[in-house]
Amino acid sequence: MYSQELRARYLEALRQRLTPKRLVHSLGVEKMAVDLAQKYGEDAEKAAVAGLLHDYAKYTSDEQMLAYAREFGIPLCHAYEAQPNLLHGPVGAKLAERELGICDAQVLAAIAHHTTGARGMSRLEEIVYLSDLLEENREFDGVEQLRQALDFGLEQALERALAHELAYLQARGGEVHPDTAAAYQWVIEKRREQNGKF
Repeated sequence: MYSQELRARYLEALRQRLTPKRLVHSLGVEKMAVDLAQKYGEDAEKAAVAGLLHDYAKYTSDEQMLAYAREFGIPLCHAYEAQPNLLHGPVGAKLAERELGICDAQVLAAIAHHTTGARGMSRLEEIVYLSDLLEENREFDGVEQLRQALDFGLEQALERALAHELAYLQARGGEVHPDTAAAYQWVIEKRREQNGKF
């Protein structure tokens, strides 16, 4: 059971790893993830843990990130090698498991996939992905429109969020991780099925 003592332990671990600004972001993700979990009938405690810890490995150096990926057996694609910080999701999940004793597979998957998304994400993974992008402290062009998409459901918000991410990466000349492209295609197919277009 997720207790205040356990949360305090996680917060102390985050204070050792994150900047104060990033910790505020993590608290914002925790809050939004809990709100969305309650709205969509997901486990609020799992959402709280995954939201709070999602950036556990955010400030790991590129060299150390790649070393962790090799140690943990995380497959290294070209996108990861070109942008090692993308690995802070899957590496963070592994470190949270090893250092904090997180053993819930759903929580670990939500932490692992919050950077890239993934085809077939669970509802909890969708919630953490969206909360990371849209929590109340985030400020970027288009964030309000993406938040408003949540009024039409998680899938619509996820489709728009992934489209935004792909457009952002293409505009910057950044490399798109294959999981992000796959997640976008998957959510489009999922929404078409829901709308009866197949």
